[in-house]
Parts: sequence; C-alpha cells; structure tokens
Amino acid sequence: ILSVRVPADNASLGLMAAISKAAAPQVGASMPSNSFNFRDIAMITSCKSASSIFQVTEPDPKATGNLAHDATGMNTTADLGDIYGTGAVIYRLETRHYFVAPSQNTPNTNSLWRYIAPAGPWEEIAVGIDRLKIDWGIDTDGDQSVNKYVDASAVTDWNQVIAARVLMLVATAKDRMTQGAQTVHFDGGDITATDRKLRTVLTEVVTLRSRAP
Repeated sequence: ILSVRVPADNASLGLMAAISKAAAPQVGASMPSNSFNFRDIAMITSCKSASSIFQVTEPDPKATGNLAHDATGMNTTADLGDIYGTGAVIYRLETRHYFVAPSQNTPNTNSLWRYIAPAGPWEEIAVGIDRLKIDWGIDTDGDQSVNKYVDASAVTDWNQVIAARVLMLVATAKDRMTQGAQTVHFDGGDITATDRKLRTVLTEVVTLRSRAP
C-alpha cells in the first residue's frame, strides 16, 4: 500500500492576519473555498518558511474561519514551529491509499485502486497492475544523493531517506498476447507468468519533500 497526503482542494486559503507559532490561523469564514471540518488535517506554508501540518480542533471552522490546533487529537503540541505572515496559505489535506486488488470490471485481471480516507470513495484507476512495490533511496554519506535503494524493513535511519522508488508490474488485460509464459525481472528477482499476458515494469523515482539538494 502506498499512502500519500495531498491537498484536497485546488484552491488555497490565505491568512487574514499574521500569526505566532502557537496562534490559530484565521481564514475567511463561510467562504465556498473554506471546506474545513473539525479534525481535518491542514498544511500551512509560505515561500519564506517551512511547512507545518496540524489537525484542526475548532468545532466549526467553516462558520468561524478559525483553524485552532490545540494539543489534542493528532497534535502533540500547539506550536507550529514557525511564524507565518499574511503571505502564507493553508490547504486542507486528504490521505490517499493506493493498492493492487482484483479488477471489478475486467475478469482475471488486477487493477490499481485508490481509497480516499476516511470515507472513500473506492476507485479503480488503472487496469492491468499486477504488483506494486516501494523502495527507499538512502543517502549514506550526506551528499544529498541516493547511495542505494532498500526495502522499508532495511531502513535503519529514516532521516537518511531522500527518495522513494515506485515499481509497478503491468500486464495486458487480454491473455494470449505472447507465444509462451513470459519471465519479467521485478524487484531484484525473476517472475514467470502462469498465463500468456504481455508484461512490463514501470518505475518512477520521487524525491521526498524538503530532502532535495
């Protein structure tokens, strides 16, 4: 399973006034772009500061525009770690989980699915995805470049992780596309198919936020 936290809305919200590290950001109340609810996850960021992520503890942020972040729920502290001026913007975040499961529409085929937490929907977004694997790029000498990619179980210091490598084994929806069972090299080993679908491996490398040189 690959889980990512991303902005849920295209539009961001601007601050009504500058705030200190522990103050509650104030955004426009009862605005169409204000989609915040109690316990939503938010990210405040600006071009001059590091980003801060917090959980909203205000009971009715849509009506009040107040994005309080008391040290309750997922917040271990009310300190945002930085001060933010009126140039900062705030996004509502959502968590998206990606995983491989049997296709609902194409028999005998796996698909890449997405579930948006906490209430859905479940979406079948790509047919023909047999396997999904994530490896982690580690910088062992501090030069901000990857020295090796390893499985999560082999990571001893997550502060050394600067990139993620996503591998997908992709197959055609139709069988009998090859003359015999195909063997594909995937994640350090060979996989021999039990059918005659045509397969290939797709690879994407992503630098983790704030870890780029």
